[in-house]
Amino acid sequence: MITDAPISDPASFERLNDLLHRLHDRYNTPEFIADDPISIPHRFFGTANFHTSNKTIKTSQSNTYLQIHPEHHPRQNDIEIAGFLSATIAWGNRKAIVKSASKMMDLLDNAPYDFVANSSQNELNRIHSYVHRTFNGADFRAFLLSLRHIYSKFGSMGAFFETEYARTVAENSEKSKNSSRILLNINDPERNVSNFARNISDPKPDQNGDLRVVMSRFRQEFFTPPHAQRCEKHLSSIDRGAACKRLCMFLRWMIRRDDRGVDFGLWRGIPPSALYLPLDLHSANTARSLGLLSRRVNDWRSVEEATANLRKFDASDPAKFDFALFGAGIAGEFRDAPVNR
Repeated sequence: MITDAPISDPASFERLNDLLHRLHDRYNTPEFIADDPISIPHRFFGTANFHTSNKTIKTSQSNTYLQIHPEHHPRQNDIEIAGFLSATIAWGNRKAIVKSASKMMDLLDNAPYDFVANSSQNELNRIHSYVHRTFNGADFRAFLLSLRHIYSKFGSMGAFFETEYARTVAENSEKSKNSSRILLNINDPERNVSNFARNISDPKPDQNGDLRVVMSRFRQEFFTPPHAQRCEKHLSSIDRGAACKRLCMFLRWMIRRDDRGVDFGLWRGIPPSALYLPLDLHSANTARSLGLLSRRVNDWRSVEEATANLRKFDASDPAKFDFALFGAGIAGEFRDAPVNR
């Protein structure tokens, strides 16, 4: 194990680079899916059968792994909604998360987009019995209505994120033309990026756009419909310095694309280079053990620090190392810990 090794040292860098890529290769496989919350949106990705006994995921037509990444998947809206809701409740024991997310899909008649778009008041009322830890039926109903707002106004979640990311590209281009740096104001909803995300030495993940701004705008838009204040704790705020693990994880699912069959890569308008590490207990502890993270608190500053270090090993796709850090963490490779997401 490499502990607190200065990654500026060439020999240490090469050892750590090799370790991170080996761990990534070990855990970024279809076998990862069945026990993870990402298994829920994968139900809508294709005609896949989940064989949890041997932890393989195969298409119903053949014995080959499902590894398709179409430009516009015919059930993209179902994948987005199932993914977002599953990520929203992704804290605690992974087995319990998958079970609770499965119950969510059952309550949505296993047609999440149709339910979000067309459910009646009576149909919405039946979900009030739902509960996962502190996320209850009232929260679930409010989130469904917020999703209805997003899909009614923008067409899809992907359309919102891609449009807003393109907007940051234009904004950054204009800033470059003016040769001036505009500080983002925490009280300005149009440019609202966390105070914790400002004044940090981490360069922009992609010189053309800034996903941090988009994350802030999404949360603001999401909570536009009337809702109870308590609902807001279930979608963390980058503007308040939260690590936003669940949103970063969902964005990884939607944006990352490779040929390994785990992440979906549906949103082609945002480069994987723009992503941030979904920082949780396991990935943070592993990152600290490997000298990738010095801060002891799992907040947005820590996300910035860890992601900046991971970009040194793959600037085009830093979030792929979530597989390495989280996978090694739950496997207890660097420290003993309960298997929680």
